[in-house]
Amino acid sequence: MNSYIIIILIVLYLTNLLSSGKIVTEKFSSNSNEARLVFIADDILHIYHDKQSRGGLWPICSWAKKRADCKGAITKHVGTARCCNKIVNIVIPDFQAGDRVVFLYKNTGGPGYFAGHILWKGVYYPTNNVDYNCTGVYSRHQLTPGRNIRPSGRRIGCYKDGPSRRLRFYAGLHSNESCREIALKRKHRYYGLQYGGECRTDVNLRRALSYGKLPDSRCAMRGKSSNLTKWAQRQGGGWANDIYDTHAAPKVRMCGRAMTRYSAAGRHIHKDAMIIKSEQGPDCRHSELGNWVEFEWKTTGSTNEPIKLCPNPKYTEFNPSGCSDPQTTAQCIQTVKPGYVYDKDACVNILNLSSYNYDNPDFFSMIYDAWENNKKRIPNHKSVKKLEYYMKELMKIACMLQSTNNQNDDSLKCIKRMNRNIHNEEFYKLVTMGATLCNNPKVGNPGLCASFKSQLAETIKHARIVNSVGNDT
Repeated sequence: MNSYIIIILIVLYLTNLLSSGKIVTEKFSSNSNEARLVFIADDILHIYHDKQSRGGLWPICSWAKKRADCKGAITKHVGTARCCNKIVNIVIPDFQAGDRVVFLYKNTGGPGYFAGHILWKGVYYPTNNVDYNCTGVYSRHQLTPGRNIRPSGRRIGCYKDGPSRRLRFYAGLHSNESCREIALKRKHRYYGLQYGGECRTDVNLRRALSYGKLPDSRCAMRGKSSNLTKWAQRQGGGWANDIYDTHAAPKVRMCGRAMTRYSAAGRHIHKDAMIIKSEQGPDCRHSELGNWVEFEWKTTGSTNEPIKLCPNPKYTEFNPSGCSDPQTTAQCIQTVKPGYVYDKDACVNILNLSSYNYDNPDFFSMIYDAWENNKKRIPNHKSVKKLEYYMKELMKIACMLQSTNNQNDDSLKCIKRMNRNIHNEEFYKLVTMGATLCNNPKVGNPGLCASFKSQLAETIKHARIVNSVGNDT
């Protein structure tokens, strides 16, 4: 008898616990007009309900003061998510078709992102680059009177430069944000950053792109204008311009699933919610700094189209983050992720290793950084192990090239030293030496050089894959 009483008491306790807890989004009524939001952010994310707006939030609402209601009761501040990954739960009681959720987001120096989901009429809308849209960035140069958010800063890509500069008007060393403001002030539509922040602007896109497209890895040099840009921005490279358009808003970049990267998100946020930010710089290591960026979610759905995916690693446009298994072209096509669509026409430029500047340490840092940044985070992942294998094989061949050309180093000692550990300086030194020897037909061993070039291509391919996997975990 006593056991039955205990069981009944336990059931009553659990029932009371569930009913008195926080919002349980799974039981949300599909007939209600309530919208329920759960979000995290780094660093600041102000969230608004915009009722059938005709052209944007700013400056209808004094969002910075977090007033409950804004002029005309058109826009209402409903909540704020702050660093670092503190869950915010929000209920919008009367959310109608045609309304928007507007996000004003600022990164003050960290990795910079937000993630979460909206639940409305029984359907989840997790953060991604299809349902969520970036509508602009803050600028002193207003496009619409009274509105400082303007569609500006869309990334065009990484393009080759030369002594006859493709972007002709120099502006000094800058962050991405200050270079964009200079271009707007000059009334130049295009701007680019090179070699860690050298800012240049121009009006001629054909000239800016005329030397050809480069892999994004060539535009991954850390910013030099401040300690913040060194940490949070990647600004071009040696003779490589990262080019932007001041007349279009950035696209939305996805940087992995929130639930796999942040434990708090895994307990509260939809499993398909992606970490998102504005698409600037070559990869997810780059963030907009100290500047407000506006995003929106509309009930009518986003106008964003899926990203066209090149699945072939032989091309500079190869994007391993667009598929679950990028090891081969066929496997990548068969495992295309949501938000991407396979398009053979997206593969344009053959990856030509001879075009790389082997004297530039930044080129090799793309490979080394991919291994160094991910070996501790995902040490047992097969892609990291493969990259380490190919790096060591590449260095072995470089050791043999060094020995056959009387470089005063025994190849076995060189290989043994390299096998103990991979050091950035040693990797750069050996691979630069191998590339230099193989670029000189009179010096390089033809057989070893063929192996060296093949191994280098595989190493670059797997470095790109590791960076992709690292962003998705």
